[in-house]
Amino acid sequence: MTVLDGIILSIIQSATEFIPISSSGHLIIAGRFLKIGEVPILFDLVLHLGTLSATVLVYYRIIGAVFRDLALFIGGGPERRAAAVSRGNVRLFAYIVISTAVTGVVGLVFHDILASFFAERSNAVPLLIVCTGAILMGTWFVRPGGREIMELGIQFPVIIGLAQGVAMLPGVSRSGTTIAAALFMGTSRPFAGLYSFILSIPSVLAATAGQIALEGGRPHGAIEPALYLLAYCTTLAAGYGALKLLLGFLKRGKLYAFSFYCIAGGTVWYILMNRNVI
Repeated sequence: MTVLDGIILSIIQSATEFIPISSSGHLIIAGRFLKIGEVPILFDLVLHLGTLSATVLVYYRIIGAVFRDLALFIGGGPERRAAAVSRGNVRLFAYIVISTAVTGVVGLVFHDILASFFAERSNAVPLLIVCTGAILMGTWFVRPGGREIMELGIQFPVIIGLAQGVAMLPGVSRSGTTIAAALFMGTSRPFAGLYSFILSIPSVLAATAGQIALEGGRPHGAIEPALYLLAYCTTLAAGYGALKLLLGFLKRGKLYAFSFYCIAGGTVWYILMNRNVI
């Protein structure tokens, strides 16, 4: 893998991790187009670290508030515990744990099927990008909701966890699917984005740890150390910009705008891949 390949993969990962067009699907397509072959596992880890850092940079105040209220709930007196619960951050933390657990169960149960789409079924990936477009298009018809964390029952984190599990298929956008599912359940647009991206932190960490455990023997390949730093910085910067861009579209109720690319682009990629052009 060349330096140019690394930069291209970094930009694709960071942009498509947040913009709802599927990072995994586009990395598969880019890998075939560039004929990169197997990407070293450490490089994958650096890319994910960059996008995680971008998420934390955008939501660090909320993340800090969640952990402060969690500490009060665990070690504070009755009044402080009640205040912590009333702000909703304790419930937010609990729901994130539930959604992550549900996604983990989906991943374990359907691991072999999911893995097949990264190998022998990779030609189907563009069709899954088209499916992402259909999901995003559905948000066009959703009226703005106003439900926040304290108005959402236990079914909310379960359904979001299942949606994120489906999004483990390469070509199905994690951010697009989880945000759309939240909107379909009547949440406010800002909360839908907040929940989706904070949920990405433990989910990506868990997925990365699982990948390392399952593929730890995969060769790292010959990559210059400086490329890792360049990949991290590129992913962080591009990811931060992409996340801010998506939140702007979401605030204006225009998440569906990305569906046009998914449907048209997925169709074109499908034709090219199945005619062995790429």
